[in-house]
Order: sequence, then C-alpha cells, then structure tokens
Amino acid sequence: MKIYFCLIISFLSFYSNLTAQWFVQESGTTDLLYGIKFVDNNNGWVTNLYGTKLFHTTNGGADWFVQKDFGTQAIWNFTFINNSIGYIYSHGGPAHLLKTTDGGTTWETIHTFSSTVDDIKFYDENTGWCVESELTGYLSKTTNGGLDWQGIDYFNSHAVGLGKVGIINANTVIVTGFDTSANNAIFKTTDGGISWTEIPVTEGLIGGRIQFIDENIGWIESFGLYKTTDGGYNWEMQVPSLYDFFFINENLGWYINNNQIYRSTDGGQSWESQNSGTNNTLYTLFFIDQNNGWVSGDIGTILYTPNGGTPVEFISFTSSVSGNSVNL
Repeated sequence: MKIYFCLIISFLSFYSNLTAQWFVQESGTTDLLYGIKFVDNNNGWVTNLYGTKLFHTTNGGADWFVQKDFGTQAIWNFTFINNSIGYIYSHGGPAHLLKTTDGGTTWETIHTFSSTVDDIKFYDENTGWCVESELTGYLSKTTNGGLDWQGIDYFNSHAVGLGKVGIINANTVIVTGFDTSANNAIFKTTDGGISWTEIPVTEGLIGGRIQFIDENIGWIESFGLYKTTDGGYNWEMQVPSLYDFFFINENLGWYINNNQIYRSTDGGQSWESQNSGTNNTLYTLFFIDQNNGWVSGDIGTILYTPNGGTPVEFISFTSSVSGNSVNL
C-alpha cells in the first residue's frame, strides 16, 4: 500500500506538470526583470529594473547570462532589429543612443541628444523615430540608423506634449500627446512625416506601449488597454488595468496584471485567465509566434510557454494494483 500511495503521489506531480501553462526559466538573478524581447525562438534579451544589466539567451531561455554590465550608465529601454543589430537609449539628460552590430556583445554610443528622451522606436536598421525633451512636443526622425536626427517642424506649433511612438508601417506612424489646447490627441502621418493629421481623443492615451497589427487594428496601453479598428480615430477600452500586453495577430493576444496572465482569442473582447504558476509580480511579456512566449517579473522571474499558455488535459485515467505494482 505504501508503494501504491507513493506512485500515485508521483503521478499526480507528473500530471500537474503536464497541465502547467507556463514554466519557470532560471534567470540566474534575483533582480526585477523588465522589457523582455526576442527576435527568434532562440535569441532574447531582458534588463533589470534600473537598466544596469542586459541579460541574454541563445537557446530560448533555457540559459540566461549577463551579456553586458553598464554600471552607472543605466539604460532606459532597448530594441533589437535582428539577432545582430540592436539599440539602447538612456533616459537622463542628455540622453545617449547606443548601437550594437554583434548581438549585444559590444555597444557604441552613436548619438548624444540635447535633452532627455521619452521614447525611441525603430522600423528597421535605418529608420527610427524619437520623442525628445519629454512631454514638450519635440519629435525627430533618423534615416541612417540613428547617427543623425532631424526634427519634425509640424510639432513646433501643433503640440504641447508628446508621449509614445507607434510605428504601423514604413510610412504610417502615430504619436500620442496633447494639442495646443492641452487636450488629448493622437498625431498621425501616412507619408513618413511630411504631413500630419491631428485626431482628438477623449481617452487619456499619453501613456504606454503601442502595437498595431495592420493599418487599422491596434492597441495602446495607458493604465488600461485601448483598441482601435479604424487606424486610431476611435478607441474602446478593453481592460481597465494592466502592466503589459502583446498581440500576435488581430485575434490572439495576452496581457498581464500583478501575477496573472490572461489570453484573448477574439481580439480583446473577452479574456480567459491562465495559470502563471508564480506569486511574483509580472511586468512584461513577448511572443515570437502564437505558441512561444516569455514573461519577466520580480525576483528574477522568467516564465516560458511553448503552447500559448494552453493547458494539456487528460481525457481519462485508470489504475490497478497487482501485488506491489501499480498499472496506470
């Protein structure tokens, strides 16, 4: 009977692992981890909260290591165009833009801004957009990989504050901010910044990350999660509170709040809770496709799912005892 009991306990443990939706990866640190990003199923990066260390994996997160210790030169945010080219920028004044061409092993300061930087987004290795002088309405663009930046004259007389940049395609970009009457607005270009349309919005969309699936469907995180289906002219709140979100297509997406992970299969109209398996607070998430995703959080937490967070379910289970043997 003791053998039978032990085998059943072992099986229940095995069953629990099979039904898990997210699995813990060993980060090798107890730092709060933030801003996780991948360029393929193997190569990913994440920073600690204060931006002093950049962690890297080359095997999908099975192993993580400190790729670069920046010491007192704390980084604000980073992005990778591919597994070789990446950018990092610092937030303080003046802000610095760093570039790597060897996957993050070495970094070179390629530009020093005249003031602080609130957001930088790159469309490819040449074209990028930058909100300088935080919340003062200054937008600039680079076409040579960040070496030189040209200010966009439109915003000298049409905005009193800018927040985040969202790149929809090579020519279409939106920027959140305030108009000259200090009302919430979205500024949109469809010709690479030559002309702009000012879109009044009632929602406070100055805040966080912007992601568009195509020219019409996109989301903004600004305390809550807001969705547009007409290219930014109208917005609907889908989630009242969250830390980060990610959509892989117009239907399938996830968001995190505290230590909870939620998934939608209908474009954010409804959400189902997934078992994160941790009590630690989660802050950022990233998916490379509809199956492979990662989440980073407090106390060095990194979680991974190989199946979009969908649990494995048993259809049936039977057992029988024969002497000291148990047949499952």
